[in-house]
Amino acid sequence: MQEAPAALPTEPGPSPVPAFLGKLWALVGDPGTDHLIRWSPTVFGRW
Repeated sequence: MQEAPAALPTEPGPSPVPAFLGKLWALVGDPGTDHLIRWSPTVFGRW
C-alpha cells in the first residue's frame, strides 16, 4: 500500500512566527517588564 503524498501549502507567503518569538516580542515591548528586559534606545545595547 502506498502512502498519500504530504499536503503542500495552498497559499504562498511567510511562515507564521514561532510562539516563542511572539511571546518574547511581547515581553520586551511591555513597559511592566522594563526592569528585566527592554529594547535598547541605541542600536547596540550594553550588558
